[in-house]
Amino acid sequence: MNLAEIKEVAQTMQRGERAPASKVEMFRQMIIVGIENDPLFRRYVASRPLRHILPWHALAARLVAARSCVEAASNKDMAIYGLAEDIPDWARDQIFLLVAFKIVGAIPYLWSDEAGKIAGAAPLPKHIVSKQLLPGNALFWCHETARSDGENDSLWNVLLRTAEDTVDVIGDVHATNKPENDLKSWGIVIQDFKLGITWPDDYGDPQFVEATGMLLKSLAFLASPYVDPNPVRMPRPQRRQLEREGLSPEKANERTHVVKLRREVKKPNKTNSLNGEGIEWQHQWWVSGHFRAQWYATEEAHRVIWIGPYLKGPQDKPLLDKLYAVVR
Repeated sequence: MNLAEIKEVAQTMQRGERAPASKVEMFRQMIIVGIENDPLFRRYVASRPLRHILPWHALAARLVAARSCVEAASNKDMAIYGLAEDIPDWARDQIFLLVAFKIVGAIPYLWSDEAGKIAGAAPLPKHIVSKQLLPGNALFWCHETARSDGENDSLWNVLLRTAEDTVDVIGDVHATNKPENDLKSWGIVIQDFKLGITWPDDYGDPQFVEATGMLLKSLAFLASPYVDPNPVRMPRPQRRQLEREGLSPEKANERTHVVKLRREVKKPNKTNSLNGEGIEWQHQWWVSGHFRAQWYATEEAHRVIWIGPYLKGPQDKPLLDKLYAVVR
């Protein structure tokens, strides 16, 4: 398929219209061949890393996720959660092929376990969710190790802004209470949530509130100065080796956002004042990491800001005699 044909099929799918079967099949084969011929994909499948800790892990996991969506398009035995049961086969096929196509081009983020735990620990304040929520049209999140809710594990999810006021979230899920060889033990979950409404009041079901809350926390955490905003490339020798294996220089030089805490973030130690009068504190104490909702009139919404843990009080006073687990 040439570029014009690819765009035409993708736009037809995006509108929810049925594309010609021959074009859909060509689109499918284009995605499959592109993924399976990629040296990163082959290296990942051969090594199956137990932990995602290197930039190339996220780039390869993105290809694996896209390949999973291609499988979901035609494999009726694969569990799909959140998709209408009465959807026609051709529509299901096109939805997942389009998602696979978008995943391949999504901005990759590699979440360390440490960053994920810190982002999820603090409570999220009530706020109006901004429509300027995502730092890009499509984000691919790869986790260091599987995240578990007790019943299911997940290694990746994708956030796609599909309309002005809606975000689609697609992720994998593995049911931990089912045998590995059970086709229904693994599948894909699809959710969408609205922007410009109040969290948690307007989000309905408590389980959905919790799920969207975690995503909102994670997005706020990404925007904080405590996270290094500079994406990184694979080491030069690795890039050169992959190029010799057939990877294009453009792909070899692609950068990955590695989500982990900066080690040298310092917050000024200020004493509080009340009604203009200074307070003479008798000790120092740790302020826990927390989220704060800040109103932006231009967006008619809040921006949630993550404030990292910091030491407060006069530097010449003793630390309050209380034990805190401070993770940096």
